[in-house]
Amino acid sequence: MPRFFQIPPHARIEANLSGLLSRTVKVSATKDRSLAGRTAQPKVLATYVNPEDALGAAWICGMAEACRFGAALALLPAAVADEASRAPRFEGELRDNFYEVMNVLGAEVTTPIWRALLKEVLAPHETRGEELRALVERPPHYQEYLVEVQGYGSGKLGIVLA
Repeated sequence: MPRFFQIPPHARIEANLSGLLSRTVKVSATKDRSLAGRTAQPKVLATYVNPEDALGAAWICGMAEACRFGAALALLPAAVADEASRAPRFEGELRDNFYEVMNVLGAEVTTPIWRALLKEVLAPHETRGEELRALVERPPHYQEYLVEVQGYGSGKLGIVLA
């Protein structure tokens, strides 16, 4: 697939998340590559396709971060997110809310020539197709960010682009 995207600038992600979550969010780009690659532990993935169902991008984060995003959107206490992040499955309201956060972040990978559609959110225990696994294990274009959500702590969020 030809490359239609650019790595999203941290300031744009910060503005989108701050507006959506109605709280201060700080985002900074890092040189880390701990979320993607062959040795990375399974993470929560939000995958994006175009209208023809071609995979083009994925946001990656840990369970703790996914639960915190979900809790922050619903104004639930951080303790609820912390407890949910230790559960064996990623389900219910926090997962639904995380899906909405990732839907908004789809704007970061939409361009005039490639419309990103959030296809699915996959928890660490859920099966990934070969194309997605290859994209995450050998990302052609990748950026990791440190994200701090006021009242919910900080964690990492990565973007993989085809």
